Amino acid sequence: MLVGEQVGLDGGAFLHGWRQRTKSGQSNFTNHRGAEVFRGAHKAKHLPMGSAVSNFFESLNKEEAKLVPRLAGDRLGIQLRCALSELDWYYYNITRTQEPTFEQQEHYYILQLGVVRLIHLALSSRPSFDVPVVSFPRRPELSKAVLELASALGMIQHGRRIAQYVAMGVGEISEGEQGEFNVMLPEKLVNSSGHEQDVLEGFTSESKKRFERLMQVEPIRKLEREVGEKLSALVRPWGTHFIGYDADPLLDDYFFGLAYHSIQLQEGFDSFHYALRFGGVRYQHYVLALTFLLSNSMRHERFAEALVNKDGSIRLENVLTITSDVEPFIADLREAVNYFGSAYDDFEELGVDEARTVFDVLSCGRHSLELVSAPGSPTPLIVQCSEQGFIRCLSGARSEPVRYMLEALRLRFQKDYDRNQCSREVSLQKAVKRILGASFNGLDFIENLKVKSDGKMLTDIDLVVIERTTGIILLCQLKHQDLYGFNLHTERTRGGRLVEQVDGWLQTVDSWLYSVGQEGFRGALRLRATIPDLQIYRMVIARHYAHQLKDIALLRKALYANWPQLLLATEIASRESAERGLIELVERIVEIPDLQSAYEHQPESRAKWTVGGLTFSTFQAGC
Repeated sequence: MLVGEQVGLDGGAFLHGWRQRTKSGQSNFTNHRGAEVFRGAHKAKHLPMGSAVSNFFESLNKEEAKLVPRLAGDRLGIQLRCALSELDWYYYNITRTQEPTFEQQEHYYILQLGVVRLIHLALSSRPSFDVPVVSFPRRPELSKAVLELASALGMIQHGRRIAQYVAMGVGEISEGEQGEFNVMLPEKLVNSSGHEQDVLEGFTSESKKRFERLMQVEPIRKLEREVGEKLSALVRPWGTHFIGYDADPLLDDYFFGLAYHSIQLQEGFDSFHYALRFGGVRYQHYVLALTFLLSNSMRHERFAEALVNKDGSIRLENVLTITSDVEPFIADLREAVNYFGSAYDDFEELGVDEARTVFDVLSCGRHSLELVSAPGSPTPLIVQCSEQGFIRCLSGARSEPVRYMLEALRLRFQKDYDRNQCSREVSLQKAVKRILGASFNGLDFIENLKVKSDGKMLTDIDLVVIERTTGIILLCQLKHQDLYGFNLHTERTRGGRLVEQVDGWLQTVDSWLYSVGQEGFRGALRLRATIPDLQIYRMVIARHYAHQLKDIALLRKALYANWPQLLLATEIASRESAERGLIELVERIVEIPDLQSAYEHQPESRAKWTVGGLTFSTFQAGC
């Protein structure tokens, strides 16, 4: 039996513990609540840190290996189908709760980690299933067994995330006398990304509020009533326990509009220009197809609710997660992309072969298992069990669909992805110019300034912002990054690379400024003598993540911000004291390190996790 002390992560807990839910529909305790969820330790035998971490990883791998034969022996894919249904059912309930308990949020976090890992193991442990795809009504005894399996995998993935935290320099790990592992975290747990998250959530929340106000106007409310009537009229029971419904153009348009608004609010939506190609297919086609998948999910959820209201014999948990045939669905996807895409200028129709490529990218199957391997991987929207059939994952469609799409594009078309990345900083450059130019008067811009010494190219400055009336100069380095979500290993790798690149750039620019002096700098920028004494600031602008730059920016006396932080600082500076010009913006940017440092994770009671023969506990220093 699996034991999660204090949180009770057994199958029965999952079966009955979903009475409430998180606001976002997605909870990640080592991110949103931070590492503070860990606590509790025993006497330890002290090993070198590398040895202890390696032993912990090895123990986690051994426990997981004990579970694989159970999945490998599943000839029909029943456990995979059941796990996805349970995740969707838990998601549906927890997202409809105003104030979920800590225990319920933790259950969902572990279940999400575990089911994503189960997808990987179920598909990798067998070359195929004996049937294309299976459907069956929910059976409590099966659900309990599969939830226990998923919770075990979730705790193993959670353990891997803990080890990744330790590898990032947060805490220490030791092995106890009985073979248990204990993780000691610092007494103070700084939430480095907290300010970035709050700023982003502020913008997102405001967009949602504006959309909600729009939905309350009478024409839209009338449309919503018509949509409700059609949902009820078109839905019907199928095969005693399941669901069937007919299509309608009004429903297609309505739910596609809702889905497109939702997609636009997700980080990474605008990662590439619409006309860039991956595998010969436009980025626009992938985004439209992703929107179609999300709209299908939204529409199906409403159809399921309408059916339960219409026929009390149907249980909602039996109709939330459904299966589909591959070929008809690809045809529908192509038709939808071409229909909705025709509203855009310069749209190119999606061909038959291209539609297959898009489906392969957006679906998770044996061809793309790397996408669901690491702890913190996004939940897929579609799980392809065979060449003929797939399972639609409601929770995947409503969690991080854009990040899933971007990671799938990178995995499948690495060369295209690398090439297309080159265009992204140009887009960020234009956006910065547009925002600053609209907020402050009298600015000039120089793009891609080449920094040379004795004819030798040293580096470049992506954007120079000049305020001639004050002599303020911003030398901007732009970093358009990829999302890493909750993948701690990727966060560590990319964050380290970002700091290294920025440090090198700052040192090179500082050395050049020192060598040429103010007169040489004026000459390089062709600044007139009438411009006052120059005040030069070096600033790094990152598209998504800038918090890793705090220490190096303070050391080099540089400024840093991510895109939402820059937007907020510009908005405040231009609103409160636009006549002061760029110095007001600089003063707002200077505050970011202090604002970032103010975020700390709250301490929690001890957590102890037991999976098979492995136990690991966590605690904070001083507790």
